Amino acid sequence: MNHHFSHRAKVTEKPQGGGWQHKLKALIDQHNHMKANGTSVASNRTREERCEKLFQMFRTLRDKLNFKIEDPNNLKIKHIESLVKYWVEEGYAPATIDNFLSHLRLLCLWMKKPGMVKSLQVYAPEVKRTYAAKHDKSFVANDVDFWEVWEKVRAMDQYVAMQLLLIKAFGARRKEAVMFKPLIADRELYIELFEGTKGGRPRMVPVEDDFQRNVLATLKNFVASRLADAKGHIGDPDKDLEQNLKRYSYVLGAVGITKKSLGVTGHGLRAEYANDQLAKLGVITTIRGGSGKAEDKLTTKIAYLKVSEALGHSREDVMTAYGGRRRPSRQPECGDVQRPGRTAEPGAEEERN
Repeated sequence: MNHHFSHRAKVTEKPQGGGWQHKLKALIDQHNHMKANGTSVASNRTREERCEKLFQMFRTLRDKLNFKIEDPNNLKIKHIESLVKYWVEEGYAPATIDNFLSHLRLLCLWMKKPGMVKSLQVYAPEVKRTYAAKHDKSFVANDVDFWEVWEKVRAMDQYVAMQLLLIKAFGARRKEAVMFKPLIADRELYIELFEGTKGGRPRMVPVEDDFQRNVLATLKNFVASRLADAKGHIGDPDKDLEQNLKRYSYVLGAVGITKKSLGVTGHGLRAEYANDQLAKLGVITTIRGGSGKAEDKLTTKIAYLKVSEALGHSREDVMTAYGGRRRPSRQPECGDVQRPGRTAEPGAEEERN
């Protein structure tokens, strides 16, 4: 049993036989050592991400879209268009789709098909890339009863159910949830996320309420009751990382946790965590009808930075992707008296900094 899978295991996996996997791996092995500009060596992380994303896209083509491509060189415009349509319908963020397209664009260059992959706006002009949330993506805002759908998830797969609990309680990402080791991560006042994190950057997430403590106890008991090695993760020990991630997506889709079905995705729980945590710190975000500010600038800044760090970011402005842009301060009306040297209250531009 694979109790300690690595998030890099997929990259070193050797495809069996001479099918599409073998041919794609051969292309990657031939070109992946170089950066996209072709003038310098790519980092290990860049190589791993390319490999992971390219295999993911071809599996989507074959398993989700029923294009049984046996050779990457047979990739056509219709395949790319179908992929983009699928990503949009599934609620993928524009930035995520752009990232996929950039990897596909590089693959086409390797296959001497420059210009084949266009920009996202060509395939889906209605999709606008923005870092500011326009509406609340949380379950509660979309009238989705988390516990009702969670029971359906648990009936299908208890491992995925445990992963959803972690995401709801601590705002973890999907990969972080699959690789979470509760008995190692528990530090009483916080949990430490160190596997599956973006950029390999570990972080600490505060444990501040009874719900979080109860979830953590549930996860610890779940692992201890199922594994001889109590230091294991909450993913299925009989599956590797790739299989666990695919299972997570499959189960969520099966119970309707998709943009198309219930109007929410698993990421909506992360957005819900972000907005809830800001509210506890005195900030009601604009997508929830507030101003996006606390009583003063310092309290506002501290709140955004604290929640940003808990989510695995390091910048205050990233939080607009979860809560929307803050409302600009009131502009002075005609006749308002201003102090010398100031022409107006700070507006939206200052608030973004």
